Amino acid sequence: MDLPPELVREILLRLPVKSLVRFKCVSKQWLSLLSDSHFAKSHFDLATIAAPKLMYLSRDCSEAYSKGTVLVLWNPVTGFHRMVLYPTNDCPCCSYFFSGGVGYEKSNDDYLIVIGMVKDMVKPCWKYFSVRTNSWKEIEGDDRFGPCFGHNRQIGLLYNEAIHWLGLYQLSYVIVAFDTARKTLSKIALPYPLSPLAPGGIWR
Repeated sequence: MDLPPELVREILLRLPVKSLVRFKCVSKQWLSLLSDSHFAKSHFDLATIAAPKLMYLSRDCSEAYSKGTVLVLWNPVTGFHRMVLYPTNDCPCCSYFFSGGVGYEKSNDDYLIVIGMVKDMVKPCWKYFSVRTNSWKEIEGDDRFGPCFGHNRQIGLLYNEAIHWLGLYQLSYVIVAFDTARKTLSKIALPYPLSPLAPGGIWR
């Protein structure tokens, strides 16, 4: 029995990506449908509603930066990968203290890499890379927040379209959040005050 094209599309939208890749071989019509960018966007939106997205950035990224190598973004389902060069050394970015993370910006269908560093424990520097524009940009007001000295290499957690780290603001520990839509950093107070220089804090 032949199904209406609209029904076939609705069924395919609810299948996993691995199956869709295989089904491109069924016919030219399915190949055209499954290769369409609007279908891909609809499939992603439906999957986002059904289940949360999880992303990961290697903890070796700060070591890679010091050697001048690259980041690799990889989709294990489709096999697609993207090489990303670190930003040039035009700011104090080579640091032992490092915060990094990966996020998705739904409004522009864009993936973002965020890095935060501080050189010689003096000046913080935060930047983000946009896969869509293929460029690094400095985050405005980034020098207000510092990566956490108590955690040498920290990978941010993505929640509610923002990446979160434990960081420093005016010599106090806070949660630093990067809004993937607004491209801004903000702070969230901890449930209880904690100073890195106070007795009983991480630094003693």
